[in-house]
Amino acid sequence: MTAATRPRARLGSHACGSAWAESALAVLAGTIVMLALLWPAFGSYFFAENFFYLGQYRENGGHFWRAVFTPITGIFFRPVFVAASIPWHFVLPTEPFAYHCRNFAFAVLNLFLLHRVLLRLTASRAARGAALLFFAISKIHLTVVSPE
Repeated sequence: MTAATRPRARLGSHACGSAWAESALAVLAGTIVMLALLWPAFGSYFFAENFFYLGQYRENGGHFWRAVFTPITGIFFRPVFVAASIPWHFVLPTEPFAYHCRNFAFAVLNLFLLHRVLLRLTASRAARGAALLFFAISKIHLTVVSPE
């Protein structure tokens, strides 16, 4: 086999088992960092928007689609946000901690997905670690988990 016909390794290609192990360890480390930074946010209350969406649903007599396509407070029209928010009120209790846990779980899922993409894009483990660290310490998670 000549150099021209030999298959080239993909950028960021890894043995299957080691890549999954790296993902598990990286996500665990990132989760611990995020939890340490966000723990105070778990004691805060809801976003005001949560009450708008639920109130809008109740004002429309419990009709989902009517609530989705009604402007919020008569001004803002955000059907995607309303449609994504209302079902959670039937899945989770009206307890802020449950919503904060859900949002934190989605942030951890995003850590995992980011790491899996980075495995395909970069061969450097240090670069992947730095990217995950910057994602984990980002203040944007405060607005996702809690309004503070």
